[in-house]
Amino acid sequence: MNEELETESKDPSVLDTFYYFNTQHNGALSMGPHLDPGFFSVTPASLVPGLQVVDQSTQSWVDVEAEAGAGNLVLFCAESLERWSAGKYSATNHQVVTSMQRPRLSVVFELRSHNEGDAFE
Repeated sequence: MNEELETESKDPSVLDTFYYFNTQHNGALSMGPHLDPGFFSVTPASLVPGLQVVDQSTQSWVDVEAEAGAGNLVLFCAESLERWSAGKYSATNHQVVTSMQRPRLSVVFELRSHNEGDAFE
């Protein structure tokens, strides 16, 4: 197979899994505040609380599981979508904190472009 063709045919989108042991004290950061690359990320809300997003109006952290309910899908706008929409859609600042209930497993799909830098020129 042509190496150039093989490289171009690979999908840049990813399906990530994260396992948080939740062994630190309650409220400690398991994953610090960050924005995802790409267009958007989607994850089911967990049975174990810990995912937080920034409320744009108050700049305070909101517990996703308390708002969305476990099992519902949570959609995050990501950095490429913010650039592509000229700021109409803001990338979602989010973090994960420990809950001390039990370990937390997250599965996240991130939709990304082949040439994210080129998509906006």
